[in-house]
Amino acid sequence: MKRFPSFPIVMVLPVATALTVWAVWFAAVPEARAQQAGGASVISARASNDQGYMSKFTWQPGGTREEEMWQVLLLFGATDQEPASWDGSLRVTAGEALGVFGYRFEPPDRVLPEGCWRIRTQDVRILTASPLAGHGTPSTENAILPKGLLIRGRGSSATKVAVETVRASSAFLPWQ
Repeated sequence: MKRFPSFPIVMVLPVATALTVWAVWFAAVPEARAQQAGGASVISARASNDQGYMSKFTWQPGGTREEEMWQVLLLFGATDQEPASWDGSLRVTAGEALGVFGYRFEPPDRVLPEGCWRIRTQDVRILTASPLAGHGTPSTENAILPKGLLIRGRGSSATKVAVETVRASSAFLPWQ
């Protein structure tokens, strides 16, 4: 078996006011193996068992099966001409919401307990041309950018999500 040559690695560690130099020499050990007992067939069988287990579950809350999970991004204020409030709540039937996360949130926007939120669209200034990008003089425009919620949940084809805000109400099936 071919033996690889040793090589030095130098690490410098600060100690009080002086520096201590440690030299570490490594040599390849020909006896080291990455093989487990039982050979390749046992390792392959273990890997297929692990893949079967992992295909049924995900690292989401509660070990929810992948087939039962849904995710929806709700946008509020996409057609607003002026800043507006979009405070509201959601209700899930024949399923459950596992997480509600803000999209483009800035204070005082926030997600509240029990599936509620407070969102207000804002008039923002957008840089449309920048001298750093070679566009000459800087130019800006004002726009109302939509904000939203990313909702992750669990359910079946019968799951229904009802959304109520101060400006509108709607319901949808996340599986369609």
